[in-house]
Amino acid sequence: MAKALEKTMSYKIEQWRRAGLQGTTILGAAMIALIWGATTLYLRSERQQDLQSAMLATSNLARVFEEHIERTIREADNTLIALRTLYTNDAQSFDLIDWPTNANHKNDSILHYSIIDADGKLVESTRKPVENIDLSARDHFLFQKKASVDELFIGKTIKGIRNTQPTIQLNRRLSSPDGSFAGVVVASLDTDLLIRFYQAVDMGQLGAISLIGLDGYVRARRSSTADNVLQLAPNQGVLRHVQTSPAGSYVSDATFDGVIRLISYRLVPNLPLVVVVGLAQQEVLANYYASVWKYYGLAAGITVLIVIIMILSVKHHRSLNTAYDWLRKNETHLRTSRLELKTTLESIDQGLLMADAKGNIGVINRRFIEMLELPTEWLTKKITLPTLITFLQQRGEFGEKGNLLDPHVRDMIENQGGLSSTIRLYERVRPDGRMLEIRASALPDGGMVRTFTDITDRKLAEAKLAELASHDDLTGLANRALFRDRIGQALNSSERYGESFAVLLIDLDGFKAINDTMGHPAGDAVLKAVSRRLLECARNTDTVARLGGDEFVILQSKVHSDNDVAIFARRLIKAIRVPFELDGEVISPASSIGVAVALRHGSDYDKLIKMADEALYRAKKRGSNSFCISSANTRARDDTFVEYAQRNAS
Repeated sequence: MAKALEKTMSYKIEQWRRAGLQGTTILGAAMIALIWGATTLYLRSERQQDLQSAMLATSNLARVFEEHIERTIREADNTLIALRTLYTNDAQSFDLIDWPTNANHKNDSILHYSIIDADGKLVESTRKPVENIDLSARDHFLFQKKASVDELFIGKTIKGIRNTQPTIQLNRRLSSPDGSFAGVVVASLDTDLLIRFYQAVDMGQLGAISLIGLDGYVRARRSSTADNVLQLAPNQGVLRHVQTSPAGSYVSDATFDGVIRLISYRLVPNLPLVVVVGLAQQEVLANYYASVWKYYGLAAGITVLIVIIMILSVKHHRSLNTAYDWLRKNETHLRTSRLELKTTLESIDQGLLMADAKGNIGVINRRFIEMLELPTEWLTKKITLPTLITFLQQRGEFGEKGNLLDPHVRDMIENQGGLSSTIRLYERVRPDGRMLEIRASALPDGGMVRTFTDITDRKLAEAKLAELASHDDLTGLANRALFRDRIGQALNSSERYGESFAVLLIDLDGFKAINDTMGHPAGDAVLKAVSRRLLECARNTDTVARLGGDEFVILQSKVHSDNDVAIFARRLIKAIRVPFELDGEVISPASSIGVAVALRHGSDYDKLIKMADEALYRAKKRGSNSFCISSANTRARDDTFVEYAQRNAS
């Protein structure tokens, strides 16, 4: 009895084993592995792309923020130097209260200017009334009192005595004729104005933008978390990274305020400040997390369906050994299950193709047919991979002689029949401009599976982001970062081929009056009109950029002589000054132009801009609608200028 029972059990186990070792089970396991493998690879790629796009955005924003901070600090420092000179020359009659208006030194970022005497007493201020306040214990006063050289000091963020508005104290030393300490001249910089512009940038709920001193103290910060943090721990976070590189990116930990961020930073040139831009990782990956639930849920559903089919198939094969009726019943159920699997494959957004080792296509879904515009009858017709490739080649899908394909991909398609899965991921452009991402996975039997994803919209979004990062929002012209890059290219070309070029710095005269009398919308309209006129004057090989405010700059390529630049400058002045009507008023913009010619002043961006700026200053002294070209005097060591006055260009 026991032996009979043991024999029966052994027979049933053998039946199950034989039923399990058949094609449907192996194919189902391969499809499950493919589905989960492809889903995991796709999600991993999407996560990496989201992180890379976010890191690129923070890097571009950090560059813009760095230039904004450098320009603001330098403008304030130049004002401090001018103020110190005037006060030192005639301290008795100098009136600091009216000085910014009379000297036209208005800076929206500066709340007020102050002068502190050698005892630390407040003696002058642009704010009324001037109180007898003792500031001798302030850091900036103590620093300048001990300083042995003339140096700009950037203080920590403080709250004023008469208000709670946080400010940064920019100051320089006052010296007596004998060189002894005579006090401090101070500019109080509004920290909110430094980052107010960036409040309009979509950085998410947990994004942060900060200005931090190398001493660890936070000067300005925009974030929804930890705004009360005033100082970073030494050698931690950005303070540690900036020691090895003046600019870079990294992923922060959550020790600062509990938020992991993708950080980009830049050390402000020649200043003890570093700008930091961060996007919260959880917000950057929000779409990725949603995709995880979506695709893993879909994969789980398909897996369950495949497992059900596999189980039913095993039972079906086992039943073949016992009854024909059970076979017919089970075949009907199996056809229904396969129809459900096909319906599932038709619903996914990716094109799917599966071929065996001989090139016979066993699985092809409707999305693949629609994506490559193939005959719809191929959904039911048995075709081979060589047939498909020949059809696409004859239609010109791969371009003339396969020029739309990467050489390795072309070799795989033409010489290996498209069966190889060694190239697991590649992209290609269709003749209509659509971009496809193709992934390949090998099957155990020597075949392969390919998925096709239309990534055109994603590529366009990435290109749009790059466009926004390199162009001015108001005028659409190149911004400072792109212009600097174009100058670098021009300098390389100049060094290699000896081609000269010119930098024309253009400033609108009287633009502030338009803003003050007609409002900023009118000023914006003028800037847009001037931008269009500059573009009409420039050639395709030239670069027109807006540096900020009413300041424009043009890179004129292939300059053969000063006369070429003079002709171009006259044409620009003439085009700019053409009157146009705005809100019922006729406006005739005036301009001044300063020019620096390359190959004449060295191969350095900053030097070219400086020379153009000096030429612009001389042109402004001549009056509106004038220009000045910087030139080298071969008879003297120092630089001189060739001036071209053009008051009534015709």
